[in-house]
Amino acid sequence: MSIRFRHRGKEWEADTPEEAVRLRELLAHKEYEDAQDYPEQEDWLIRSETVWTPDVLWAFVQNLGPQTAAAVKIILNAETISSGDLVKRLQVENEMALAGILSGISKQLKKLELRPTDLYTVSTVWAGKVRHRSFQITRGFALAAQEVGWHEEKEENAAATKRKHK
Repeated sequence: MSIRFRHRGKEWEADTPEEAVRLRELLAHKEYEDAQDYPEQEDWLIRSETVWTPDVLWAFVQNLGPQTAAAVKIILNAETISSGDLVKRLQVENEMALAGILSGISKQLKKLELRPTDLYTVSTVWAGKVRHRSFQITRGFALAAQEVGWHEEKEENAAATKRKHK
């Protein structure tokens, strides 16, 4: 029987009570080391409160398809990107196709009991009757991706992953 506990808003699991105690002590010690390793207080605070641990990040990205992974990487590597630029970078036909890709991302997040706002934010501005949307990755995801090196992996060519439908 596994033992589950929450530490700093994250759920952890251990196989035995002894392991749970050791893990809790390790987490407390790691927090102290993290404070020393990450002198920027804000990054340390974000790391301690984000849902994105290395395990959660890998569970998420390993289940992404090529287009959804490419979309996440494009948003991650851009400080802010407009929906129009994201459509161009993904080489999809229009924003309806982009909506399908974002839906795929949302489905993978839901499997982990996460929301799209845990991954990215969307800003919407209206200029008359024209809507302009822009996407920005959350700092927690960016820090976790940097920690595990996922941010450095090459963006996949989304156009080459499109499936031909007959």
